[in-house]
Amino acid sequence: MSNFKALAAVVVLIACTMLGQAQTKVVVTNTGTNPVPIAPAAGSEMGVSDVQNPALNPFQKNFTISGTTPTLTFSSPATSGERFVIEFVSAKCSDKDVVSVSTEIAAGTGKYYFPAGNAFSQQTRFYSDGETSITVKATVSGNTCNVSVSGYIFKFAVG
Repeated sequence: MSNFKALAAVVVLIACTMLGQAQTKVVVTNTGTNPVPIAPAAGSEMGVSDVQNPALNPFQKNFTISGTTPTLTFSSPATSGERFVIEFVSAKCSDKDVVSVSTEIAAGTGKYYFPAGNAFSQQTRFYSDGETSITVKATVSGNTCNVSVSGYIFKFAVG
């Protein structure tokens, strides 16, 4: 029983010591001479990033394909050691046109077709290695197709 009384006395002593300590209130005031920064510092950029995966960089491209230029080829926005992932393709055409997208990776070329119609929006997962070409082609029977491609670029270890 004496061990229990000693333990109880220690607990009471610690509790009293903690209660007797003064609490310090901290106030942070940002003045005009010391503001919270909400813009990038001079000479730097403020960009969008995925905080859970900082290696991802968003990408979006909008363009028009017409009957006189039914094919558009553009370089992958990725560089060596990066891969461009196309996650979404959308198009609005003036007639029931067929749209295709071709991409290239080290393993080969892929060609993907989208349904004929005046408009479509399709979630995808196409890959294009850095320093390759992406071709978007439309069988344009009407006047034009407005196409949007979006996704992200990520870095990977070259080995």
